[in-house]
Amino acid sequence: MEFLPEPVLIEVVAPDAAAASQILRSYINDVASRHYGRQATDEEIDASLREDPSSDLAPPSGLFLVARQRDAVLVARGSVCCRRG
Repeated sequence: MEFLPEPVLIEVVAPDAAAASQILRSYINDVASRHYGRQATDEEIDASLREDPSSDLAPPSGLFLVARQRDAVLVARGSVCCRRG
């Protein structure tokens, strides 16, 4: 029997899209909880997202990539492009 892995879809997602918002909230929750040494509150996560919005993860300044397998998010990556002046 031959093993055929499930395909992985990599897509560019707008940072303000619902899927990206959930991923970014989860990331901020993880980072803030480690920093505080306790579970971050929704208010702390909201404040962090307001202070450091992810709008720069959209073209032309950057990208937010999401890799999915079926409905599961495997990995997400945001990247901001540097401009040469």
